[in-house]
Amino acid sequence: SVLAQMRGFSLAKERKWYSYLDQNPSGREKFAINYRNEKLILTRSTSDQQTMSNTSIQYFKMDSNHFESLVNDHSYQEDKRNLYADVQKFSELKVSSQIPRYHQGKADFIAPIDWRIDE
Repeated sequence: SVLAQMRGFSLAKERKWYSYLDQNPSGREKFAINYRNEKLILTRSTSDQQTMSNTSIQYFKMDSNHFESLVNDHSYQEDKRNLYADVQKFSELKVSSQIPRYHQGKADFIAPIDWRIDE
């Protein structure tokens, strides 16, 4: 139960927070990992895309005022490598038989004559 943490009575256990986003028309998937004052975002083509585009890796640090800053230099290389390895492991959990992409088949869809949507 996380009710005590939500109410501010106790602190949550420190852990890595993973996010995944794929159902978008661009055919790009995003994986993110947040840990302590760091965040890494990996953006790449989805496996069902005909052409693969560049992979993007963004690394952020959060300052004491909780503002994120994109780190573009070569500092924190070890931290970046560790988070990247973690997000790669997370990405391997995807199943090969995912649900169809959002809007897939929309162009060929013809609604039945008696079809209606009630509010």
